[in-house]
Amino acid sequence: MNSVYLVYTPYHILTAAGLASLYDESDKKYLVIVSDFADADMFCHVISKWNRNPFLEIILLDGRYNISNETEIKRVNVFRKNVRLLKDLFNTKLKDGCNAFIYHDANVEGQIIAYLNYKKGGTNFYVEDGTSAYSNYIAPTLPFYKILIARVVYGKFYENVRILGMNRYISKIMVFSPENVRTELRNKKIIKIPKQVLLSLNNNIFISNLLKSYGIDQKKLDIKNVFIAAHSDHLIKYNLMARYKILFGCCITELKDIHVKYHPRERIPDFLDVEKDPKVKIIPQALPMEILSLSLIGREPKMIIGDISTSLLTAKILLKPARVISLLRLLNSENVYPEEIFKKEGIIIPKKVTQLKKELKSHES
Repeated sequence: MNSVYLVYTPYHILTAAGLASLYDESDKKYLVIVSDFADADMFCHVISKWNRNPFLEIILLDGRYNISNETEIKRVNVFRKNVRLLKDLFNTKLKDGCNAFIYHDANVEGQIIAYLNYKKGGTNFYVEDGTSAYSNYIAPTLPFYKILIARVVYGKFYENVRILGMNRYISKIMVFSPENVRTELRNKKIIKIPKQVLLSLNNNIFISNLLKSYGIDQKKLDIKNVFIAAHSDHLIKYNLMARYKILFGCCITELKDIHVKYHPRERIPDFLDVEKDPKVKIIPQALPMEILSLSLIGREPKMIIGDISTSLLTAKILLKPARVISLLRLLNSENVYPEEIFKKEGIIIPKKVTQLKKELKSHES
């Protein structure tokens, strides 16, 4: 049986590459990348040149990053085109069904693959999208008329998936931490993803080649502390920008050396105003944090600070010696849904600024 991997982020690509090269014994493997992030084409190129590339073909689709400023009609047309291209894939190269590894089954691309593959007798896997497999977050219910419109525009297969992994055509769930999987997913077969899926990528030239694409020499990396900046849209939406800058100021004051990592989709240049600060270095914005974490194994930073980013969870998994801190309680964030899994994995969550300062001072001294 053949297999197809549908991915939307650099994190997805990393786990797909690891799974396909280490554990997938399928005859032919296809990678479908939906361009929901910057540099999707660069990732496509690096994988195709990788000497251990496990994929017979890599298909690059337009995604939300390309069309973020387009009209709703143009966005819908892009998604309709993606549905059409995926139908062609199943009609020509995956005629007999396959193992489909789907990283986002709420999006229309994931739903059409799950539907077509189920009808052909294939097996559909939801592969964890980060914290969503463990949190208690439930997406809002779409108005009935919007669901009807989606079914008319895309097809009768469309459904309002409010919890990732709950698409009716998905039967198996793949996660790094099965013991922490959210209750709603436990009625499906749970499969543990070995940590080696990610670690193996650091034992060959894949990660170093990705870093070279960003002008970074892996052997010269020297990072003491990392601050993973939240997306400014989130901070503005919840009126958190002023408080966030105060918390970041605490980190700059207490830490002697800090690297700032802005979100890959951030559109406000250097909103923390750190470019001219000699104590602060800016990591290339488009570089995914997961790649940075992999490249730092064996020379871990002292501290990694963020809010609710999946990158914090990945960093804690990969960089055990590092102290990982989440600011979610200090921000009084309405999105506190990753808190339980963060606590279980040993991520520190200060409730007061004095606690944060104490953590920063104790680890820097």
